[in-house]
Amino acid sequence: RRDREGAVREVDPTGKVIWEYTGVENCGDAQRLKNGNTLISCGTQKRVIEVSRDGTIVWEFKSSDAPDLNIAWVSSIQPLKNGNLLVGNFLRGHEGIGAHAFEVTRDKRVVWVYQDHAQVKALTTVRAIGE
Repeated sequence: RRDREGAVREVDPTGKVIWEYTGVENCGDAQRLKNGNTLISCGTQKRVIEVSRDGTIVWEFKSSDAPDLNIAWVSSIQPLKNGNLLVGNFLRGHEGIGAHAFEVTRDKRVVWVYQDHAQVKALTTVRAIGE
């Protein structure tokens, strides 16, 4: 079934699909970058990918790149002005351990982590104001 295949699609105003990338699970966010590539949060696949117009993965950050974050469900992504990415991590079912959100460089270095398990059980979307 097309509605269950795990896809990110760009459609024109008439509803015609003009670009798609399939094979992602529980995608919560997809954003077209200035370079024409698309940044995709791959939900329960525990990764963020950047995909070129032809469907090639040109960059990827996955849970094994930073095991201490306890990436459970990549729920949101935001490119920042400094070139880094702000990533939301939905910890549903994995509460109490790991980051709710983090900032990562393109060379996969985590530079900032937000985790407050006393105040936040599960976070779905995080955005930096003014970015």
